[in-house]
This record gives sequence, C-alpha cells and structure tokens, in this order.
Amino acid sequence: MSLEETSAPFVFADALGQVCQLGATGLLLLEREGQAVHVYLVEGRVVRAVPEKKSRRNLLGTMMVRSEVLTWEQLEQALRIQKRTLRRLGDILVGEGMVDRQTISQMHRLQTKETLHRVFLWKEGTYVFEPKELDLDPAASESLDTEQLVEEGKRLAAEWPTIKEKIPALEAKVRASGRARVTGRDKSKPRKKVLKDLTPSEQTILSLLEDGDSIQRVADASKLGRFEACKAVSQLMDKGLIELDSPSSVGKPKERMLGAELLVGLRRTVAWVGVGLIVLAGTGVLAYVSLGSGKGSLAKAVPRYESPLLEAGARARIENALEVWRLEQGTYPQHLEHLVESELLLPIELVYPHGDPWVYRIAEEEPRGYLLLRPIP
Repeated sequence: MSLEETSAPFVFADALGQVCQLGATGLLLLEREGQAVHVYLVEGRVVRAVPEKKSRRNLLGTMMVRSEVLTWEQLEQALRIQKRTLRRLGDILVGEGMVDRQTISQMHRLQTKETLHRVFLWKEGTYVFEPKELDLDPAASESLDTEQLVEEGKRLAAEWPTIKEKIPALEAKVRASGRARVTGRDKSKPRKKVLKDLTPSEQTILSLLEDGDSIQRVADASKLGRFEACKAVSQLMDKGLIELDSPSSVGKPKERMLGAELLVGLRRTVAWVGVGLIVLAGTGVLAYVSLGSGKGSLAKAVPRYESPLLEAGARARIENALEVWRLEQGTYPQHLEHLVESELLLPIELVYPHGDPWVYRIAEEEPRGYLLLRPIP
C-alpha cells in the first residue's frame, strides 16, 4: 500500500499523521520545487529525516559546533581522522573523548526535528510513501514520537507567523531587561525567583543569555531547535525579560544571508570584503579608482573584470567557502556548484567579477589541494 498526494496548501502534518496511523515502515518522500526530503519511518515512528541537498548549517558536525558542543578545531581533527579511516563521525567523536554517546543521540534527534520543522512550513508540495524495509545506521537513527511531531508541526504552522513579527532576524542582538538582572557581581545572570515562573525552555534561554548575544547564538546553544528557541525568546519579550539590543542594526533578509549564513568561522575580514563587492555587483554599482594625478580625483568607472581589488575579494570568498566545505566534508568539492547547493556561495559568485566561470579543479600536487584560476580570455 502506498500514499500519494499533491496539495496546495501543503499540510505535511496530515501526511505524517496518516503514515503514523498505519504503523508503517518505509520511506516518505516530500518534494517541492527545488527541494526534497526523505523521511524514514519504522512502525510509524520517525527515525530519520534527510534533505536531498544538505545545507552546511544542518550537517551534524556544524550543528555541534554551533551548539558549543565542539570547537572548530576539534571538528577539523575528527574530519581528518574520518578521511583517513572512513569511520563514522559520531564514532570518532566518542572514541576521541570529545563528546559522549548521549550527546551524539541528542544532536541526531535535533537534526531530524529541525529538518521536519522546515517542511512543516511548506505551503505547497507533494508526498509519496513507499512501504519498504530500511537499512539504516542505528547510531544515526533516533526514534521520535510521530504523534508528538505532528502536534509540534501544527503548532509551528499556527504560531510561526506571530513569532516572526516579534523577532526581526535571528542575527538580532538581545539582552536581559532590568527585571531579569541581579544586582550582584554577575549582572548577566537572571534572578532565581524570575526563573521559577518560567517554562523550561524560557529558563534555558534566559540562563544562557549574555548581553550582546544574537538570538541565533542563544538558540544554537540551547539545543532546543529554532522553533522552540524563538518561541521562548518571543515569550520572554512579552514578559518584559528580554529586549532587543539594537533593532536598527538588523539587516534585510538578503543582507543577513550574505552575512551570518555565508560567513562562518574562517577569515571573516577577507570574507566581508568579498561580500561587499558582491553587493555592489548585485546593485549594478561599478568600482571607481583614481586614474588621475590630481588630489582626490575620481576617474572613469573601471569594468569589474579589470579591477584587481574586486578579483582578489571574489577569489577570497571562493577560497573561504572551499575551506569551510573541506572542514565539514573532509575533502574539497568536485565542482564549485556544490558550494552554491550547500549555501556557501551565491550563484553570482561563480562568475563574478569576470562574467565567466572561475576555472577550478582538484589538484593534490598543489599546496592548497586545488587550482582556482581566473577565466581564460
């Protein structure tokens, strides 16, 4: 028996609920334009959810660094071991004493829930369920209560629009209000009395919060998942315990993506230069250089492909993305397009500033392990 439906509006919670009621084992394939998610179920319980195109942010190692369970240095060390031994990342992290097995299980559950929560917000799509025996890695398959997930999905769909109105961006800076502070030595820690009147999620968020933190940082460290963490932040704002630090500093969605989503960890100063240049290109603004001898003279606009500054910035962005990919995958990508699929680069960055694609190939004989050359005229 199989289930198949195309729906608009798309209600994934209903699809998951049907499979749960059947108590079936198999694969639930969810699709919409440009996206697909594979949900594996055993006897009606979700054991794993995997997007077809894995985002850099949702890889297990990255999630553990964002959750402050690992450092980037520890992850890089584990990935080097993985490349050499082909062992599972979780087994390496436990074997090297970096984390315990319970933490690995917790992060696998969070990884699955975060994937499903994004699907719960789809407005249209299709689903097909295929009953079949599954051959899954037990270490990476955490059984979740499907009925509870369905209820969470319905709550998320109903509450997320309101939460988004209160939280301008995950990069927004927040701080504890005067009501939530102590007058003692550590002014960032909330009063115990205040904590007693809060939900567990609210307590977790307020306990982790330090002045100047972004909502993203606190949400990641809480390990609650984006929806629960943002809901707790929203409720704390309603109770007057959290306030935005500097609402005017929050960028527009495109700016936030260029900043926080693309620039994680490595060579941030160089990366920001590259992002600024891409923003100029996207708005049609040409770089100007001084060609005259007079003081402060600004001469004619220089075509982008002739500007060493723009080329250096664009090259730095690609090199930065390649290093982040290597850090998480253990090797460099076969094609630069993989960096776009993983949201490390924008499509324009593959051809900017020359107008033609950069020449790239893996070359183990090179010091970096690859060649990156400007397009051949």
